Amino acid sequence: MSYSPRYFITEVCYDENNEHIEKVKIYENVGGTLRNEDIWVRSKVVRNLHQNIYIMTYYHRNGRLQPGAPVGIYTRDGEEYIKTKSDGVRRDNLDELPMFECDNDKLVFFD
Repeated sequence: MSYSPRYFITEVCYDENNEHIEKVKIYENVGGTLRNEDIWVRSKVVRNLHQNIYIMTYYHRNGRLQPGAPVGIYTRDGEEYIKTKSDGVRRDNLDELPMFECDNDKLVFFD
């Protein structure tokens, strides 16, 4: 049984070590259309995934926007990472989505 994702992640923002995702650019899936752009911190993505909210990546490929892979949680040594594949690597991985500049002064809602 397949169902549509509720949200799509299109870009990521990494920490100063370029190792862990701090924030993501995310859109709500409204009838197959990306709506309501928002920026979420990683903990909000993890919290939604724990609530069984279906989240996928979304890419520009061959000049078109296309759905990517489902996003999941990978836990290692008590730390939760958001990934598209469980590969045992601690570094966050969302299949090389484009990066955006983290603006730590920008207000980002946690809930």
